[in-house]
Amino acid sequence: MVGTETSGNYGHAGRPGEVGGSAPGGAAPNPHQNVDGLGEDSYGESNYRGIKLISYDNIGDKDKAFQNAHDIKNALDKAPQKDYEGLKELYVTGGGSWLGSSCYFPEHDSLLLMDGWLSKTSDERERSLLHEIGHRAQFVTRKQDFVDFRTHGLKKYFYDVIDSKYSDNYKPSQHAGETFAQSYALYLCNIKQPEELNQFWRDRL
Repeated sequence: MVGTETSGNYGHAGRPGEVGGSAPGGAAPNPHQNVDGLGEDSYGESNYRGIKLISYDNIGDKDKAFQNAHDIKNALDKAPQKDYEGLKELYVTGGGSWLGSSCYFPEHDSLLLMDGWLSKTSDERERSLLHEIGHRAQFVTRKQDFVDFRTHGLKKYFYDVIDSKYSDNYKPSQHAGETFAQSYALYLCNIKQPEELNQFWRDRL
């Protein structure tokens, strides 16, 4: 999902269990604000490969906090370093469901992982996070690749990679970005998808 502070849209929608989003027309919240009223005493911070990992959740549960960090690191280790290097902040917020499982904010170069993400299996978490890294690639690190993706008409595979339960949540103008991000994640996780998408990423990753 791509979040903005000016217009709302439905969020990340890939394989089953990966839907998320704000209500149509609802403004997405600023990721720099505390979530669900949590204050500084609920705030934890660490660093991984230069990324500031900020957690508002599971601070008192070391096992859960460790699993969160483990799954985040595993996902990042699957991605090319250039695609997450320099990411300003990665928030594990828990709390509300207004953004579903995960969201990337281009304006802040920040990424949020919500309750929907916390409830996933480790494999689903990794794929979900890689989807958002794919959106960062779309806006930051692989702008020309995204132009090429659109030029080659690869958004035609939108319905092949986005779960049918969620595909209607997206406007046609969003199909290219969602297909780009989801196919990026599926390729890195070695999950079956149309071969033309695999070839596109094979030539670039």
